[in-house]
Amino acid sequence: MKGPFIIVIDGLDECEDRRGVEEFINYMLAFFEEHPTIPLRVFIASRVEQHIRACLETDGVVLGNLDSHSA
Repeated sequence: MKGPFIIVIDGLDECEDRRGVEEFINYMLAFFEEHPTIPLRVFIASRVEQHIRACLETDGVVLGNLDSHSA
């Protein structure tokens, strides 16, 4: 199997443990920094609340606003 493969995470903003969400994002970003050749991508579908945005505003992350798109 080739890739890249995608992992979809939906509703990250609905998690009550904000610190846990931040840790998850930081671990995920660190993993991809350490293993840049792994053919894996992550798509996060979530309201971008401040604690999520703060973690994701970094190189290698593309933030997009899908509010104007219909399902």
